[in-house]
Amino acid sequence: GFILSSPWLELAFTPPTWKTNLGKALNKVASFLPLKNDLDTSQLSKDTSEVQKYEDDELVHDKLTPGLFFQIQEAGNEALTSDKLLKQPGLCYHGEKDKITSHSATERFARNNKDVVTWWSVPNGYHELLNDEEKVLVNEKVSAWISREIES
Repeated sequence: GFILSSPWLELAFTPPTWKTNLGKALNKVASFLPLKNDLDTSQLSKDTSEVQKYEDDELVHDKLTPGLFFQIQEAGNEALTSDKLLKQPGLCYHGEKDKITSHSATERFARNNKDVVTWWSVPNGYHELLNDEEKVLVNEKVSAWISREIES
């Protein structure tokens, strides 16, 4: 089985046209070139201490290559439009107030695979649900889902 927490199937916003066009051009000649991603870290979690930990983590960076960006976009689109239904059980959950990745895209993905995917929408949740104010509830629900799957 699998668990998807706020997956990047689609972005929750439209990147600036100039940046998308630059990325497309660079993807043809230098897909490996890292570009600043301009992530608004305040949108990760309502828990400011968690956001600070993210910002202070020396292993976190603010770069993304055009190659990776377009591969992720293509894979997300394929996951949303594929007529191949999943066979393994899954849990998908997403914060309703996520401004980074699309809540509605995750819901569509789950509904398209409703025979095997359990969908859970987290009211008021931001992007990093395991590091947000709802983390206790999220951990309880994820643990309960895993226990049910192990038992069945």
